[in-house]
Amino acid sequence: MGLQTSLAIRDLGYRYGPRWALRGVSAALQPGITGLLGPNGAGKTTLMRLSVGLLSPDEGGVSLLGGDPYEHPHLRSRVGYLPQHFSPPSSMRVGAYLECLALLSGRSAREARSGVAEALAAVGLSDRSRSTLGSLSGGMLRRVGVAQAIAHRPQLLIVDEPAAGLDPEERARLYRSLRDAAAERPVLVSSHMVDEIEREADAVWFLRRGELVWTGPVEEALAQMAGRVREGELPRGAAPRGVVVAEKRTAGGTHWRVIGEDGRLKVCQPTLLDAYLAHVGQGT
Repeated sequence: MGLQTSLAIRDLGYRYGPRWALRGVSAALQPGITGLLGPNGAGKTTLMRLSVGLLSPDEGGVSLLGGDPYEHPHLRSRVGYLPQHFSPPSSMRVGAYLECLALLSGRSAREARSGVAEALAAVGLSDRSRSTLGSLSGGMLRRVGVAQAIAHRPQLLIVDEPAAGLDPEERARLYRSLRDAAAERPVLVSSHMVDEIEREADAVWFLRRGELVWTGPVEEALAQMAGRVREGELPRGAAPRGVVVAEKRTAGGTHWRVIGEDGRLKVCQPTLLDAYLAHVGQGT
């Protein structure tokens, strides 16, 4: 595995009992934000937990910041991680909670205080340092989650479904925080919201049934779909040829968006959802 990237995985495999959740997964994380996309059950959370050393692989391995996180556990303290289910103690104050975590990562008291102040400013919560965690909204709590992941100044950030359950304004605010964080370290973020990843990410990994079926820049994923996506209206009862992306009833029939060569429809601008469905399909 190359040591020039913050995270490199090679032939990674992990199973729950007899079932392989991941197998033969290889990729290298690049600078900026990388979006991890896949349907439920594809193995996204398992891949993230393996990447930060919370699980040990059954096959292959992980190079985390140039070393093996299972042989060198101290490497984990140089990674920021936000799990999908983030439930901090509701009675603690925000600042005290973040300082405790920063201290546990090995930072000095001075470094912890400084890192917490920077992290709260980065997520727009400087004025809530003395608020209890239980008094915060869901959106604020997710931003606290990002803050705890960056307060110890990690070299890599891995976040699992960070915007789940948030309203559009909170989602936008949270992704601004991730974009700011990505200016200083690579970020791997999983999501079900393909449009958000298209808008916010620099690169994308498509995961299907425990296998990475495509990795690369978002722009490249879109370029590969050029000329393959068509849209238009067909009379009621007429079905298009190709993979259906979307359909909508109209007064005269049905408006379709498909991946295919149906000459009755016009070629249109592809989106990341088109690329996702072309590689992953609509099931796990």
